[in-house]
Amino acid sequence: RAHHLAEEWSLDAAILGSGTEFRRIAEIAEAGRPVITPVKYPDAPSVKDPYAADRVTLRDLQTWKYAPSNAKRLLDAGVMVTLTTTGAGPSGFHAGVRKAIEAGLPADEALACMTVRPARMLGIDHLAGTIEAGRLANLVVIEGELFDKEATILEVWVAGRRDEVKSRTRFP
Repeated sequence: RAHHLAEEWSLDAAILGSGTEFRRIAEIAEAGRPVITPVKYPDAPSVKDPYAADRVTLRDLQTWKYAPSNAKRLLDAGVMVTLTTTGAGPSGFHAGVRKAIEAGLPADEALACMTVRPARMLGIDHLAGTIEAGRLANLVVIEGELFDKEATILEVWVAGRRDEVKSRTRFP
């Protein structure tokens, strides 16, 4: 619906996804619009007893199972994907990205979904999105692998200004 509205008004629009785009991949790919994808996923349905299990719908089970692979499925269909903290918040973002990686999203693609692609989508890829001379220097320096749960934040650079982290912080 958002695509048709943007088309009608000749708008250059991106779609803020719900996390369930996997249900309509073909239509979304055909629209050719970037999708801003959340990394907040539903909790596992409660099946602790037969009565609770009976109330769980197939749709609920499919959403729980396939939501973490949403970004990868969109990328595989040729959709430009960026990731958002919407729903997950800053503290749940790293864990959500890690879960997407576990569901098949390559780590380098996850990084591109947070850097290069959003900059391109916003039309500021000449200023941001990659580490090059003359660009905005917004960096997080870590010890360990970027998406590893045990990675430790050492320092943060915002607009070229270094802020050392006094007490080492692990990603949530």
